[in-house]
Amino acid sequence: MNCKRIVISTWLLITLSLALTRSTIAEPEETRTVYQLEEYGGLTIEIKAPYQADSGDEINVTVKVGATKEIDVISFSLSIYGLINETEEDLLGWVDIKELRGSYAAGASVEYVYNITIPEDMSPGLTYGTISCEWKSMEIISPELSVKLTLKIPSAGFTLTYVGNKEFEQLETAYEELNASFWELNSSYNELEEKYSASSGETAGARNLMYAFVATTIVSAATAVFLMIRKPKERWE
Repeated sequence: MNCKRIVISTWLLITLSLALTRSTIAEPEETRTVYQLEEYGGLTIEIKAPYQADSGDEINVTVKVGATKEIDVISFSLSIYGLINETEEDLLGWVDIKELRGSYAAGASVEYVYNITIPEDMSPGLTYGTISCEWKSMEIISPELSVKLTLKIPSAGFTLTYVGNKEFEQLETAYEELNASFWELNSSYNELEEKYSASSGETAGARNLMYAFVATTIVSAATAVFLMIRKPKERWE
């Protein structure tokens, strides 16, 4: 049993070290669409951001503005918020995207990538964003009348990127790998123990047969000696 404990303990320590090492290597998270305006007054908007990030990571928020007809974008701004100390709202970033301003022909689009770093003291949880946009669009009032209207969307809010608890997730991953390795090792040990027990049983059986043979031989020899001693002597005449 002591040997079993030593082997399992050593294996678990090695596995835990490897698991923690692997979990510290950051892997890129997939992006997803977090906000989409399919069409309003000739304007389309799509915003993409990583699904998950850790505190200290730099993330890319991609904003794409398009037009289904001729429009003039006057302004476009993006704000991103998160929580500090789990309750305090904090403005992580704000940008007035001048690159999205200008005239758009039907079918045209412009894409802008906003880089932002998640603060180290950011609490785990969802970040969220708001946008505001103002543009001019030619609206047909009647077959004889068209007017150029200035349109704007209210400050639209949307969830953005989930900020994970890096230390907890690393420990959780390490535990899962450690637990799987433990049961695999335990299963292998049980198989070896069964084989050893079977082998020991066969050896014990052969040893018992040998002892029985020796005992039988001794008994037979003793019986022969006894019969020779008890054999009646012949008379000499």
